[in-house]
Amino acid sequence: MRKTAVATVTSYDLKKPDMEVRAELALRTIEDAVHKNCAVVVVDDGSTDSFIERAKGLSAVVRSQEGRGISRGQQQAIKLAHSLFNTDNYILIEPEKAGLLRDYFEQITAPVRDDVADIVLVGRTEGSMRTMTRIQRLIDSKKSEVISRILGFNADFVMAPRVWNFNATHYFLDYKPTRNWDLFHGPVIDAIKDGKRVIPVRIPYVYPSEMIAQEEGVESYEAKRVAQLVEVTDFVRSYAQSKTQQV
Repeated sequence: MRKTAVATVTSYDLKKPDMEVRAELALRTIEDAVHKNCAVVVVDDGSTDSFIERAKGLSAVVRSQEGRGISRGQQQAIKLAHSLFNTDNYILIEPEKAGLLRDYFEQITAPVRDDVADIVLVGRTEGSMRTMTRIQRLIDSKKSEVISRILGFNADFVMAPRVWNFNATHYFLDYKPTRNWDLFHGPVIDAIKDGKRVIPVRIPYVYPSEMIAQEEGVESYEAKRVAQLVEVTDFVRSYAQSKTQQV
C-alpha cells in the first residue's frame, strides 16, 4: 500500500537549450519517488510531448495545468493526489531535486510517519549549502535568516520540499495562491500560527553538478535569485502580519 504521495509541477520545452538537463533531473526525481513506492502526480505546463511520455512511462500520473502560476499548478497536483490516492502523507517538491528522495526519503518522512510532526520543513546542512552556486548560497542564506526572524522560528525556509500528514493537507488545499512560489510559505505560516507541529529537518543534499554548471555565473539566473530575495521576504512579512492581525 502506498503511504506517501509526491506532487510536483513541470514545464520543459526541450527546444530551449537549457531545458534538457533540467528535464532529465525531473525524470530522475519521479523515478526516485516511484522506487520509494510513492504515488506521483505531475501537473505539467507545456512540456514537450517526449518528456510527458517518459514521465508517464515511469508510472507518474500526469495532467495539464489548468491555472496560471507555479503555486496554482502545485495546488492542482496536491488536489489530484488527495482525490486519487488519499494517502497518509504528502510531499511537495521541486522537480529538479534529483537524488533527494532516493537518499533522504526515510529521514524527511520519519517525523510525520512517527506522528511527531504535522509538517516537515526540509532544509540543508552547511555542507549542502556549499554545493550550490555562490549567488544562490548567499541569497538563500539571507532569505532564511530574514524569514526565521519574522516568524520567530529558526529553519531553512527556502529549500522548498514540504512533507505533511493527512491532517495538515487542508493547509495546502485551502490556501489561495497569489504568486509563483507562495504555496511553500503561506500554508506553513498558517500552520505555525495555529500551533501545529512544524519541524525542520536538515539533510546533506548535494545539488546536481550538471545544474550548477549551467547556472554558475549566469546573469539571468543570478538576477532571478536577487529578485526573489525581496519578493519572498516581503510576502512572508506581510502575510505573517496579516495572520497576527486576525488573532
